[in-house]
Amino acid sequence: MNKQASQAFDKYLARVGYTPAARLAWLFRVLNEFRLHQGANWLPGDLDNLSRELAFFAGIGHALPGWGDVPFLDGEITPRPSIKEVQALLASCHQLVEEAEHRRPLPVPTFPVKQTLQWAPTLGRYLLLEHYDDRVTWDDRVRYALAFLLKEEAARIQRCPARLPHEGKRCAALFLKSKRQKYCSKTCTSREMTRAKRHRDEQTLTTRAKKGAKQHGPKKHR
Repeated sequence: MNKQASQAFDKYLARVGYTPAARLAWLFRVLNEFRLHQGANWLPGDLDNLSRELAFFAGIGHALPGWGDVPFLDGEITPRPSIKEVQALLASCHQLVEEAEHRRPLPVPTFPVKQTLQWAPTLGRYLLLEHYDDRVTWDDRVRYALAFLLKEEAARIQRCPARLPHEGKRCAALFLKSKRQKYCSKTCTSREMTRAKRHRDEQTLTTRAKKGAKQHGPKKHR
């Protein structure tokens, strides 16, 4: 890998995540945004960046056999999903995550492999060569990488139970639970702590009011 490709690789690694858990957390953030707006608020440039990042995501870590690595040309990832494919890929990923959230069987993409025994004169024996089907889709590649991340981290998948302000709905954002973490973000944590304190204060005032009424009792008329 030349210097330009190495710099580009490091750039995308910083975006998508250095570790498997970080890559899954990155994808969850993208899926949370996609779930809310279905990509309607993304500009063409945003979708173009996502196409590169999804290609990177599919090419590192536990990648589909025969399709690992991330090829660069003049510092750009090639090939990569088209902008039209990005939303379909995210919908497919969201479905797979929901399957993992409910502990259902995860369908792992399959792929045909053509095997050939090729004679190697210098070794004096046959070598097994595998030729991977070039009809593999981006959906296959991305879902394969995601499935094996979920294999390791599915037990930590949570939906944020915090209630959104003025809507009465649950936040429901996906996140990977860490230790005693209950909510997806500091914002939701702060909101729920404030709501809990307000509820405690209201209960305290109600209790004091009831006690006060009991102590004074009903007025007696002479």
